[in-house]
Amino acid sequence: MLEEAKSINLSLSALGKCINALAENSAHVPIRDSKLTRLLRDSFEGTARTSLIVTIVPPPRHRGETASTILFGQRAMKVENMLRIKEEFDYKSLARRLEIQLDKLIAENERQQKAFDDEVERINLEAQNRVFEVERNFTDALEKERLKYRMEYMESVKKLEEKMIVNQRKHQHDGFMKDKCNGEVLCIKNHILFHVKFIR
Repeated sequence: MLEEAKSINLSLSALGKCINALAENSAHVPIRDSKLTRLLRDSFEGTARTSLIVTIVPPPRHRGETASTILFGQRAMKVENMLRIKEEFDYKSLARRLEIQLDKLIAENERQQKAFDDEVERINLEAQNRVFEVERNFTDALEKERLKYRMEYMESVKKLEEKMIVNQRKHQHDGFMKDKCNGEVLCIKNHILFHVKFIR
């Protein structure tokens, strides 16, 4: 009987500690200190509606217990729990939501990949067009230079032919000088024609 009363007192003492911790909004509530507090755990955590009834007796000889009980009730009145609604976890709904989210991510990834491929193709096409334009401009410039040098050589040939005619008229009375001049002019003309042929 004494051991039972001792256990009851220990459980009530542990309950009082839990009530004090809840009333003071303590970060730690010693729920595991006794079987009674473990049984009342759901009531402490705000997942149930809890009512606490405090009983006292009027005889003066129980004055100490009455005062202690009233103080306990006053502390219990300060306890304010935030009601929490228990929700059953629906794994099927979660799986569906995750599948939808995965499909959205896959679609977004495909869209970004397509946009990236299109951008790469556009850049490659633009680079090819620029290379083609540079090559065409270079070819046109090279052709213009070739025509320019060809005209210059043709002009030089024309001047040399005119000079040859003048020299022929000037030295036609001297056969030796004429043969010598013709040989030199012919050599120069062949040299120029060789360069003109090379340019063509």
